[in-house]
This record gives sequence, C-alpha cells and structure tokens, in this order.
Amino acid sequence: MICDGAPDVTGFHDMDQYIQSQLLVAALNICIKTLKPGGKFVAKIFKGSDTEFLYSQFKYYFREVFFNK
Repeated sequence: MICDGAPDVTGFHDMDQYIQSQLLVAALNICIKTLKPGGKFVAKIFKGSDTEFLYSQFKYYFREVFFNK
C-alpha cells in the first residue's frame, strides 16, 4: 500500500506536521484492515514532534520500519 496523502500546507510547520500525522494514522488504520500478511506500506511523513510516536505505532504492526531523510 502506498500513502501519498498530504494536507494543504498552511505554512505553520507544527500544524502541518500534526495534520499530516493524523492522515498517516488514518491510512495505517485502513492498511491494517486491508493489507495481506507480509505486505508493505510506504508513505511520506513531515518529520516533527510526532515522529517517534508514529514510529512506535508502525513498529507495532510491522517487523521493519524505515524513515528516510
């Protein structure tokens, strides 16, 4: 599954990052209900204060989680 969702950018990094992370969590919820065992999930993320939380959420469902710069 590939998630290319992104909010309309407001210019306020913290707000943009928060809204994007909420979109990513919503995509994860869809993914865990539809992805076959061994499937992969690819998404973009705005790095920020929620990055570690998102990592832990993905790590709960996937054996390997990678963030690229």
